[in-house]
Amino acid sequence: MFHRITATEDLGAISAGSQPKRFVKGDDCRKYVAKWPYDAAGASHGGICSKELFNELCASILAERVGVPVPEFALLTVPEGLVASIAGLCFGSLYMDNYEALPDGSHIASAIEEYDGATVYLLFAFDELLRNPDRKPGDILTMARGGRPRRFLAIDHGNAFTGSHWDSAHLLRSSQGNATDDSRWVFRGLNDKSLAAVAADRIVHAAADVREAVNEAAAASGLADVDRASAHAFLEIRRDAMVSLTLAAVAKAAETI
Repeated sequence: MFHRITATEDLGAISAGSQPKRFVKGDDCRKYVAKWPYDAAGASHGGICSKELFNELCASILAERVGVPVPEFALLTVPEGLVASIAGLCFGSLYMDNYEALPDGSHIASAIEEYDGATVYLLFAFDELLRNPDRKPGDILTMARGGRPRRFLAIDHGNAFTGSHWDSAHLLRSSQGNATDDSRWVFRGLNDKSLAAVAADRIVHAAADVREAVNEAAAASGLADVDRASAHAFLEIRRDAMVSLTLAAVAKAAETI
């Protein structure tokens, strides 16, 4: 269950990435990264009935359930007048001090000995469950200081479910096959089929009932009933094929060294 937070103070824009984001202070006195969804025309807005907001919420709920490390998250309400020209609902991710994004051009397999390998493969398999094509280095935050294994957090799931503007018919047509977008090269070089299979099996069992996560995220984002049903069916199909999808994906990752 995620928190519902009201933003009380605008703490400024965030320059990193292409998505409109701002730091805000919540009514719980904590600092959040507020991420506004794009509409189909590419304009940023706040408000319900957004596939991207659903994607972020559903992915984060499922991540917690299967054990993929993500920052604490919330459904943020931004009151009128707090941020110029933007108000309504958006996805909020708790600001994590002492974490930094992987550098552009890096891939996690080249330094996998610094991390818990099982968790790296769990994230890899999790992206296959969601058919998330958008796992760039900047979407993995690593602890800047500390011992080994280094902790990391996965962020930015707005393009899960094949993308941020999916429709129900396309989603069901895309329920088979791997998330093979070029941006997934952050995983290139992963080649341990045993760890991949264990990660996939863990997701199969931890995500045995995906309906609750879909329903919770759909209700919060205003997703239409037909889209809710499609998202549920999509996840069930991919979960049931999790092992074969993940092994096929790791074979492709190993080839891209």
